[in-house]
Amino acid sequence: MEHLNFIRQGLVPQVRAFYPTDTEELFKINSSIQPAHWLYHNNPIEYSINSQGYRAPEFSTIDWTNSIVIFGCSNVFGIGLHQHDTIGAQLSRMVNRPVVNMGFGGSSIEVALYNSGVLRHSYPRPFAVAHVWTIYNRCTEFIEDDLALHHGAHSTSLYDANYFMTLNKTDTNQATRARYQKTLAEVMWKETGVRYFDCSFFHPTSRLLDCAWITTVDYARDVIKEQDKIISHPGRQSAHDAARAIAQGLSLIN
Repeated sequence: MEHLNFIRQGLVPQVRAFYPTDTEELFKINSSIQPAHWLYHNNPIEYSINSQGYRAPEFSTIDWTNSIVIFGCSNVFGIGLHQHDTIGAQLSRMVNRPVVNMGFGGSSIEVALYNSGVLRHSYPRPFAVAHVWTIYNRCTEFIEDDLALHHGAHSTSLYDANYFMTLNKTDTNQATRARYQKTLAEVMWKETGVRYFDCSFFHPTSRLLDCAWITTVDYARDVIKEQDKIISHPGRQSAHDAARAIAQGLSLIN
């Protein structure tokens, strides 16, 4: 079979100070309203993106055999966090081992499974794999072999409006898909003897998939407060808690 490619994120390789949803405009707003002790007043963020759009080294340079590979959505990518504060970077320091950040902003459980399958098929067997599952009702529309559109509550296309109209009546479709996708990932890796662990920042997903729930205890730089609701990616401490849960789940620390 041919070499399979991870799904592209559509970003050119570069080092950048902001990322699509962690905007300079939002940072300026937060800088004017956040208290003096807010972490990001004087701590710039750096996003280093590889040629496939991931916050990871070029895939051809990675020592996969000795690496822990983490799949997930923007919570794993680390939107609103500096490179060294992401789950992967904190886990790497915890266990003194390279960690590959395969977080993909806005993506679905299906994307994580797809990329996990690509790793299994086309790359050396890693030391360990962790899935940090996203909210289970996102869906993916493949438009090329390695390019996809991601649909969910975070997007506003007509496709999503029609999809969520159906979803609001019953979520059996997406729940069933999520359960079998989790099962496929688990079987795929456990049969190889690779260390494996899964968890989620989303409580509905953790209940559905019977995996560890990582609670969000602080917020990243992209925090937005709307009335009594806070919208944000997990902060540095939350990423640390996820890293620790993964390290313990992989039996690398007590």
